Amino acid sequence: MVHAGKLRFRVLLLVCFFLTLAYFAAVLKAWLAEHWGSSPDPAQLSRAIRLEPSRAEYHHRLGRLLLFDPVRSDPVAATAYLEQACELNPRAAEFWLDLARAYQSLGRLADVERALRRASEAYPASAPVAWTRANFYLHTGRLAESFAEFRRALIANPALAQLAFRLLWGATDDTEKILDEALPKTLSVELSALNYLLATGRLEDAGVVWGRVRSRPGRLPVRSLARFMDVLIREKRVSLALAVWTNVLEREGIRETALVADGGFERDSLEAGFDWRLERLGGVEWNYDSTAAHSGRRSLRLAFDGSQNFNFQHVWQYVPVEPNTRYRFRGFLRTESISTDSGLRFRIYDPYHPGTLDVMTSNLIGTQDWTGQELEFATGHTAQVVVIALRRLPSRKLDNKLRGTAWVDTVTLEAVSPR
Repeated sequence: MVHAGKLRFRVLLLVCFFLTLAYFAAVLKAWLAEHWGSSPDPAQLSRAIRLEPSRAEYHHRLGRLLLFDPVRSDPVAATAYLEQACELNPRAAEFWLDLARAYQSLGRLADVERALRRASEAYPASAPVAWTRANFYLHTGRLAESFAEFRRALIANPALAQLAFRLLWGATDDTEKILDEALPKTLSVELSALNYLLATGRLEDAGVVWGRVRSRPGRLPVRSLARFMDVLIREKRVSLALAVWTNVLEREGIRETALVADGGFERDSLEAGFDWRLERLGGVEWNYDSTAAHSGRRSLRLAFDGSQNFNFQHVWQYVPVEPNTRYRFRGFLRTESISTDSGLRFRIYDPYHPGTLDVMTSNLIGTQDWTGQELEFATGHTAQVVVIALRRLPSRKLDNKLRGTAWVDTVTLEAVSPR
């Protein structure tokens, strides 16, 4: 009886030994497969596949390596490994995408389309899948299908927009078709397209996009339209720039009836279009001052710290005008301890034809109460817009660093009569 008990014990120990050995062998096998399977060496990846042939990712890694490595490229072998990966795991969209790329390298376009369809079935909402399908259809001249896939890709990943714009407008000049079929009908994408078209000099196409943006209800992000208006003004498309500006103001609930927008600085500037531009400059601080106003509730205050001989024209505004017309300008300045012989004044000029119109009001220095600065001028026969700017010319004196404070308020411009 004792002898039988010892025998059972020894058998149990032997079974435990072999089980432990088998366990460690399995662990070692798994470790080796994982180690070799993560290697960029095709030989080691092959060993990993021999150890664990059912691991789809090992077939995929080796297939990708043989497909994309410029030194060890072998599209035929890569295709075989990628096909095996897809067979082992048909739900991995990434595997089907790489298989489609392998087929494309071999010119097997029907197989490319089949693989891309399987990728889409595996992950319908995937941006990479839609993007790859879009490019395949674009490459094969199937624009309608390509545009549908571009739209899916951009819905899933809006960050692809700029690259998509380049491909889309490289394929066709039909902006209406691109907007209707290839781009998601969202304000952010349309504004992004607008700025892309401006950057690439497609002003007419940008106008088409603006037509879509304009039809949207609600407020518009002014900053996103600022560049559009500036480009229109620079390209002398003032009437369209004014139309955009008027639309922006209406949506902001702002009513402007005077030629000079917010000549009294009663609201914060939108710093776009035909509004005041308040550019930052080291050594000058500006703010709206509700304690000092010539009229209304507040004025614009500028403080110069005496650090430099300022060449200042950093407060300005585009103002639309009619050609061959006389205008009367008036603006009010107040100064406190403005140093040097060169102080503050207003400058008015035609940015398109500065030789035909460039005038300035008188120089204001020291400490002065509100002082009206007035002048009349006539526009040329091609004038569309003038710039009204607060100006300080650099001083030529030894003591030339500007210090002191100035306030600006009640800036107006009115037509007097035809020239």
